[in-house]
Amino acid sequence: MPLILNQKSTDNESILAVWKITESIDELRNLLKSFTSIQPLLKKTTNESLIKQQLSIRILIFNFFNQYHLSYDEKGKPFLDNGYSISISHSNEYAAILLDKKNQCGVDIEKISLKVDRIKHKFLSKNELSFASLYNNDIELLTVMWCAKEALYKYYGKKEVIFDEHLLLQLNPTNLSCLKGEIAIGDFHQHLDLATEKIDDFMLVYTLQPPSV
Repeated sequence: MPLILNQKSTDNESILAVWKITESIDELRNLLKSFTSIQPLLKKTTNESLIKQQLSIRILIFNFFNQYHLSYDEKGKPFLDNGYSISISHSNEYAAILLDKKNQCGVDIEKISLKVDRIKHKFLSKNELSFASLYNNDIELLTVMWCAKEALYKYYGKKEVIFDEHLLLQLNPTNLSCLKGEIAIGDFHQHLDLATEKIDDFMLVYTLQPPSV
């Protein structure tokens, strides 16, 4: 399981890791010292890709915290019991986690594909659609925008989110590797910086620690 990306903040309070899953299910099981603790979860599916992703996420957690346990709240947001916020994402052979001791966080990784062009009107605002059209609806750009919205959604961690209304993006035409996001839902209002990276045919987007007020 090659570690493709392993980034830590200077204070070690924010950690980003991405693994490329190359092992079989049996090999991944052997990497887990306590496989029985997640057997009930894996019994819920026979999808080989999903099983690999679930195993890989827990191996990543163990690498940093020497524990496998991952819980989910009533909204489906994952959490740990050690004070760190966690966001997880997986797509095909990649698994990613973002950990933050001080703030909520969000990460998303997606394969670059034409599908995002067909659904762009479902998650982009009118202004964002206009921006994308300036770049001829470039598939990599649209994938970045989709991943960014997913990362914001995971940061917020609650349901009933309208992506083209509640999650907004500000992109810099001269630097598309960095962008700003805004979550505006009722009384909740948060501005966030996001970073992007391309890994093979996949796009990774993750929230950065909020700027100091």
